[in-house]
Amino acid sequence: MSETLISAETVAQAAESLVGRGEKPSVRKVRDELGGGSPNTILPLLNSWKDSLRGRPVDPPKEEPRSEASDLVSAEMDSAAERMKQGFLAMLAGFVDAERQKAQSAQQAIQAAADQKVALAREAADQQIADIQTQAVAELADARGEAMELAEALAAATAEAEGLTHRLDALQREVDRLTAELTAERHAHQAARATAERQTGEIDALRQAVAEAQARAQAAEKAQDIAERRASTAATALEKAEKSREAAEARAESRAQAAEARAIRAEERADAGFAAALKELAATVTTEREGKKS
Repeated sequence: MSETLISAETVAQAAESLVGRGEKPSVRKVRDELGGGSPNTILPLLNSWKDSLRGRPVDPPKEEPRSEASDLVSAEMDSAAERMKQGFLAMLAGFVDAERQKAQSAQQAIQAAADQKVALAREAADQQIADIQTQAVAELADARGEAMELAEALAAATAEAEGLTHRLDALQREVDRLTAELTAERHAHQAARATAERQTGEIDALRQAVAEAQARAQAAEKAQDIAERRASTAATALEKAEKSREAAEARAESRAQAAEARAIRAEERADAGFAAALKELAATVTTEREGKKS
């Protein structure tokens, strides 16, 4: 039977049927009699039925013609029935009170247990919320700290990269300057070599002139004195030219060697500085990338 069919009348009928069979009406027995239903719905209706029994009037018996003996018997039976009824009503009232107290006690126990469960659940929920809030605050603080550390690391890496860029620019300018000096030294060396070659040509010409003068001196005895003076002059000039050429070659060679040595040192310094700058820049970029990944 569905709960929509549970009513005061159906509960009263089921209770009276139980009483008629000599059984005490209870929520479980009334529910079984009805074939189903919610105990929470049946209980207040059963209590109302029990309360109504206390004030229910007794139907008077129908009067029929009877003799005096039958009247006495009937009176005795009525008295006995009244006593039985009163006893039954008293027993039923006690049963109703006991059942009501049991129901109230059970309801109070159920309510107390429910209240305790609600309080425990609420306390557990409050504790869980507090734990979640505490964890969230801690995680937020950690996240902010990590963000600040990353920002500081990024700023330091940016500053270091700018410094390396400036150093790289300075090294590039030094390389350009040394390259210009090397080019100038090479030009000077080429000019000195050209001068030495030109002086060598002049010496060769002077040698040719000396040879021609000696030939003319041998060919012309009359011009021997003049030829000898010319030869002496040419020899002196040749000696000076030889010394000048040797000095020029020595100076040119010395300047060329010095220029080449400076050029080599400049290239080595430029290569070393450029390689060190590239190595530092690569290490900085790698560190910055690893920091971003972590």
